[in-house]
Amino acid sequence: MEAKTIEIAGYDYAKTLLEQPEPYGIYRAGLDPLERGILTAVMAHTGNNQTQAAQLLGMNRATLRTKLNRLRMLP
Repeated sequence: MEAKTIEIAGYDYAKTLLEQPEPYGIYRAGLDPLERGILTAVMAHTGNNQTQAAQLLGMNRATLRTKLNRLRMLP
């Protein structure tokens, strides 16, 4: 998928969220599903090796663990 396609999907999703009766927290609501998908794919690719996953994602392991914890993806 091209970056432009993701950008358009994000725009459309944000517009949908803004149409809610009381829009709040749309930044997290929009990013969490995308982040969860990326983390799921990378963790599966590395056999759940957090060190390798962090390297592929360009972040340190502690940051990865924080994201996995926030998204309730840690066992």
